Amino acid sequence: MSGTRRPQAPRPVGRPEACYRTLLECAVDGIITIDAAGIIDSVNPATEQMFGYSGEELVGHNVTILMPLPFQEEHDSYLETGEKKIIGIAREVVGQRKDGSVFPLDLTISEVLAGNSKFSVGILRDVTERKEAEEDLRSERDFLESLVETAHVIVLALDTEGRIVRFNRYMEQISGYRLDDVRGARWLQTFIPERDHERISMVFQQVLDTYPAVAITNPIVTKETGERLIEWHNTALRNADGRVTGVLAVGRDITKRTSLES
Repeated sequence: MSGTRRPQAPRPVGRPEACYRTLLECAVDGIITIDAAGIIDSVNPATEQMFGYSGEELVGHNVTILMPLPFQEEHDSYLETGEKKIIGIAREVVGQRKDGSVFPLDLTISEVLAGNSKFSVGILRDVTERKEAEEDLRSERDFLESLVETAHVIVLALDTEGRIVRFNRYMEQISGYRLDDVRGARWLQTFIPERDHERISMVFQQVLDTYPAVAITNPIVTKETGERLIEWHNTALRNADGRVTGVLAVGRDITKRTSLES
């Protein structure tokens, strides 16, 4: 075989051939053309680098050389049935390098007519770094979720109207209420004794007005056991744009300690 052929895409009349070749040579994404039988017709340098093959090692081979099982079987099924399940639809697949290692890919395939021949053009993007970042983020989120749910303190989130967005299992144990039963209810009317409404409302507004973290001690009304005295530390919740979206309150039940001190 004499070197690597490059994809021949339809182009406007008069556009220099060198322009398209330069685009293919400089593309960050892998670009690969495949004939109707699934045989690789051409690849660009990004594809070579991505999979660890030279162009000469790929051209003339079935495209399944770049796929682990079961993607090989899926591709063979597509060729046999002629179903266009993947044409024009971005999807995530798994590629296999020359050394046998596998990695995640975003793949988009289009069909191109060149004379009487029909080719498929695949655009490939290695998303290993993105997937690793997503996994790191998921692990961090799972860790924080576990921390919130197992901590022996109350973790409470309210929106800017003072409605309950979320609290943890410890709050359910202390209050006797399940989150699903009171989500969306107003914190003040549901859990705060009426004698403390004015004071708590003032503190809530201070936190929304971006005061530094505010500490306060007040009772909450539980479902069955009367009142519990809670020591709170409150701070504003912000979204990615820095806008205040609510209040985060971390509370410690000091009922028993206060009783012993008395």
